Amino acid sequence: MLTLGQLANQLGQSENIESTVTDIASSAEQHYLSYFMNNLTFEITTFYELLAEDSQKVLLEDNDVMKKIIQSITKVWADSNKWMNPTKRSITVKLSTLYKYRDTLANQVATLAAYDDKLKMYQYILARRRNYKDDYSHTTDEVLAGELVNFIFEYEDSMTVNDRAKVVLGELPVRMSKIKFHEWVEKALIGMKGVSVNDLSNYTDYLKETFHPEGVEGYGIVTPDFYNELKGLEQLLTDIVATEVIDEMEVTISNLQLMLNDSVSLYTFTASVINNMIGILSVLNETSITQRKEDVDRFVVLMDRLYKRRKEDEVIDDEMMVVFDEMTLEFSEMMVSNGKYDAIIDQVKKGYIDVIMDLGLDERYDRLASLYILQSSSYFAPVNVSAVDLELVDERQLITIKNTLINYLDEAAKGNTRIEKRARIANLLSVLNVVQSSAEEIHVYIVSALASCRDEREKQGCKIILEEIM
Repeated sequence: MLTLGQLANQLGQSENIESTVTDIASSAEQHYLSYFMNNLTFEITTFYELLAEDSQKVLLEDNDVMKKIIQSITKVWADSNKWMNPTKRSITVKLSTLYKYRDTLANQVATLAAYDDKLKMYQYILARRRNYKDDYSHTTDEVLAGELVNFIFEYEDSMTVNDRAKVVLGELPVRMSKIKFHEWVEKALIGMKGVSVNDLSNYTDYLKETFHPEGVEGYGIVTPDFYNELKGLEQLLTDIVATEVIDEMEVTISNLQLMLNDSVSLYTFTASVINNMIGILSVLNETSITQRKEDVDRFVVLMDRLYKRRKEDEVIDDEMMVVFDEMTLEFSEMMVSNGKYDAIIDQVKKGYIDVIMDLGLDERYDRLASLYILQSSSYFAPVNVSAVDLELVDERQLITIKNTLINYLDEAAKGNTRIEKRARIANLLSVLNVVQSSAEEIHVYIVSALASCRDEREKQGCKIILEEIM
């Protein structure tokens, strides 16, 4: 078969187009079969080591669904050769199962993110109720505001400026009317006119979940033991909380945060294993498995040995380490080629869709086009994107989406205490697009926010957190 460079040249010259398009698909499938097999071998080694940790075992005892998914995807590697069945029916069934697992994990991750947002609300409240006799900030409001503005604009990179501004705004005391709050949300969305429908929809969903994490599907159901501990912090939402209770809650929040961090590792590695398995199946066929027989044989041997050693203190033995070193060198070269394959696949799909359809290659090219998502760090990003999702938002759609969002936020805050409403808004400001257009505006807002603190304890809590951020 021709090299990728030769195939790209033929495509550019529109030479032997049917043969070229077919050969590109075949070449890409062979390349990615080796890539995903190597990557899965690396990932599953760490995955086995992670599952052996006591903290992960505790998490799985609190999550039957996650436990069953992990058991299922691990069990298949008791016989890797059987799993590498290139028949179309076998691949279709396995892909369907893996995509269901992936969707389930994505939904559960959204719930864990909701728990994290709720935890941040409690942390926000708690930090403003502590006794700061032994840890006191004597910095004046004006001086601190100046230091914070310098911190925000330390670098010229606009992304860094926006990210730092969000962190600062999300830690300041919240004192704003409903009208002012609506104005901030409206201004934050105005700048998104012209983005894709999909991007705006994802962003507004993110805002809803950050402001009202309890509205996320699965809230209170996923990891029930964790949820019950989180629910025990609700006393912070009242106006009066004893000092000794606050001290206890600090320990609880710290422990819950550690558990969430452990959960993130488990979910991302599980998703990575699933994504690599989907990647293999997406390019597995009689031709690719024959052309890459040597790589396939090595993969089967390694996966079988890793499965047998998965509960050992050291999953990789000395003999396997030699093979892994060789694979690491190969893998670096493969990663360089990934972008070239992604580009030529995209070129074919955009320029020769009729040829693809006539040759019956549409399903193969659709799968190849999805591989860049599976190899990225966006573990739960949708693999397939519809044409509607790529449409650009017009002014009418923006107004409708904005009104829907504001109505949702208002409804979600009904019946909340003042403290809870302020914590929700603070959470939202930490992710909302920054509405101030200059350093002067941000400085004025910081000074005004600090001046509006209810008492010295609240101000000290804000100042100490902001100084720690810098």
